[in-house]
Amino acid sequence: MDNLRKEIGQRIFAIRKKLKLRQEEFGQKIGGKSKAAISKYENGETYPPIDTLVVIADMGGTSLEHLITGKEPESCVDHDGVISAIAVGDPAEEYSPEIKSLIEITKNNPLIKLMIPGMADLPAELQLKFYELIRDAEIKNREGRPGSRP
Repeated sequence: MDNLRKEIGQRIFAIRKKLKLRQEEFGQKIGGKSKAAISKYENGETYPPIDTLVVIADMGGTSLEHLITGKEPESCVDHDGVISAIAVGDPAEEYSPEIKSLIEITKNNPLIKLMIPGMADLPAELQLKFYELIRDAEIKNREGRPGSRP
């Protein structure tokens, strides 16, 4: 368990550094935590409360799973690659059927294609929500067309 605390601490430290915040500033942004508390989190001396972990993950643009385990959930892997694939309409073999479907949908929709590059900076959870909205809209659109398949 000590090793897990240290690993989580390292990921918290990396997020704080990415945001270019001092421990005091970071502590205030995640719910009024003290510099000493941030230091304990980053050094693996103690775990932050779960609600604090959620805020840290969100600020870092990552998932809670990644913050805790160091691994992204299966559906969140390689978002930059997915965005690139969607932007150029190239469904690579390693993507799930859902992502391949979104790539195909996007290929034929120039408005969505224009929005894709700006998504790279969004947190993974928002990217997934966007993908789901695209998919759901396309399914509804197909259902409304005569002779089309859902």
